[in-house]
Amino acid sequence: MIEKNDNIKYDNLIFKSDLYENIFNLTNDGIIVLDKNFKIKYVNYTFCNISNYQKDELIDKYISFLMFNKNENTIYKRILKSLINNMYWQGEIWNKKKDAEEFLSLVTIKQIINTYDKNEYYICIFADKTEKLHSEKQFEYLAYHDMLTKLPNRLLLMTQLEESLKNAKRNSIKVALLFLDLDRFKYVNDSFGHAMGDELLQKVALRLRNRLREVDMISRFGGDEFAILLPSVSEIEDAGVIAKKIINIINEPWLLSNKVEIRIGVSIGISIYDKNHITADEMLQFADAALYRAKEEGKGIFTYYKEEMTIKARNKIEIEAQLRRACENNEFLVHYQPQIDIKTGNLLGAEALVRWNHPIKGIIYPDDFISIAEETGIIFDIGIFVLEEVCIQAKKWEKEEGLKDFKFCINISAYQLEYENIVEIFSNIIDRIGYSPNNIELEITESALITNKNKILFILHKFRTLGFKLSIDDFGTGYSSLSYLKKFPLDILKIDKSFIKDIPFDKDDMDIAIAIIQMGHALGFKVIAEGVEKKEQLDFLLENKGDYYQGYLGSKPIGANEFKNKYLKTKNKHNI
Repeated sequence: MIEKNDNIKYDNLIFKSDLYENIFNLTNDGIIVLDKNFKIKYVNYTFCNISNYQKDELIDKYISFLMFNKNENTIYKRILKSLINNMYWQGEIWNKKKDAEEFLSLVTIKQIINTYDKNEYYICIFADKTEKLHSEKQFEYLAYHDMLTKLPNRLLLMTQLEESLKNAKRNSIKVALLFLDLDRFKYVNDSFGHAMGDELLQKVALRLRNRLREVDMISRFGGDEFAILLPSVSEIEDAGVIAKKIINIINEPWLLSNKVEIRIGVSIGISIYDKNHITADEMLQFADAALYRAKEEGKGIFTYYKEEMTIKARNKIEIEAQLRRACENNEFLVHYQPQIDIKTGNLLGAEALVRWNHPIKGIIYPDDFISIAEETGIIFDIGIFVLEEVCIQAKKWEKEEGLKDFKFCINISAYQLEYENIVEIFSNIIDRIGYSPNNIELEITESALITNKNKILFILHKFRTLGFKLSIDDFGTGYSSLSYLKKFPLDILKIDKSFIKDIPFDKDDMDIAIAIIQMGHALGFKVIAEGVEKKEQLDFLLENKGDYYQGYLGSKPIGANEFKNKYLKTKNKHNI
């Protein structure tokens, strides 16, 4: 190898003598000689073997011909600078073979002067490091992976867990660790032998990889123990949802190569990082303790390290299952709360509010199930039910009670607006039932308007084109801005009840309510206040030119029959 301080001049370098060529071809390193313009003038057999090129395919080509795109331009600038200053450079470079496969070389470049023709040349020696790199990668893989299942092992999972905890601290997110132990695995080993046991472990690993999120790390700790790292969860209960999914996955039948179908189960312990400053080792210890409790409680279940987390997560899963059954069994119903003109006291419309008529628990209010319905997508089916029910009921009242120009207000969730064809679905429903959208007001939360504003704006304009009225619910609780409000095709602002309940005793709430009324009118909107329960609140709204109100002062939400009898009979019609 040419040393950096070797100043020997090489006679007849371009191999006028066979001696030099024989010497260069005996070395195990690839050798290329370049002229001062970096054109290839000589290449030895070793380099041809490394690169799969023939000599005549390389001669008079620029060295850039062999460059691989992993090399940055800055590398070549450093090489050139070093050759100018020191007549020497050494470092690792990625090059490409004839078939475009990459290979890594330790390259030594020395500038020399040939005494034969007095020309300047660069001799480049390539020591192929691809095999060494491959061996290093293989060694690293063996160090960090379980050979039977090819999953990350305990060492890699703990390393990644530590990184996830650092990220969680920086970004205030939650991390979950699930520790799994297969139930009845010993039975498989004892009954069918270790080969079938190993096959089952491989199948478990594959099924988990295929069915869980790519971002989640699945690890085998040894024996029939696995761990799963969830590097980011929105809510603590989400880890329980994933644990329940894993339990269902493992409970599915397993067909082994001996044609025997078996059933196994899994118990899961869960630990959570949530600003509680626990270490990776502590998270594993807590998950292991939770797993021990899960197995004590009867196996086939999950438990959190903290019991209250377990209860909350299991309740969420149970509510989701019951909600799905409720959709199938028509357990939902609609109650109506009057909306009243503040000046005249006339009944102008009603807000349709969904209730869950649980077969055991009775009436359940939206605060206890809507958030779960939104997270699970069930809100879409509930929203369709409410729209259909309102249209059918309104058409019936129109026919039987002569109800005309009566507005029905329906809440629409931000999650519903995520469906690409939501407008078409609503349009099909009103067309099928034969009810005018001019009498339907869609009420959207303020926060929904600032999520993906351009998409929401497009959807709202489509609703408006069909004839639907539009309003903002809970106004004042989100990011209220004139700059975006005026862009949306809205008709009504609804003052959130949190600003009404302390009127006339809270001056700040009174000032906010006045500001909302004035801003709404300035933008051409009507303003309705919700949660009005006292006459003093109604007097305040009347004095400050509010338009409509709803709340217990007028009526609590009531069923369709009671609403009809109280408000829609001829003698009571449009009158509170």
